[in-house]
Amino acid sequence: MAKVVLQHGKDEQTRKLAMDVIREQEREIAEMRAWFEKRGH
Repeated sequence: MAKVVLQHGKDEQTRKLAMDVIREQEREIAEMRAWFEKRGH
């Protein structure tokens, strides 16, 4: 949904929020992948 906001949204505050959401989710995904790799999954 945040990616849709970046593609179509015009409001800068909403676009910034969407970018923050994407950045945080990417960080969380990387953290989870590292956790799994560390445990041999």
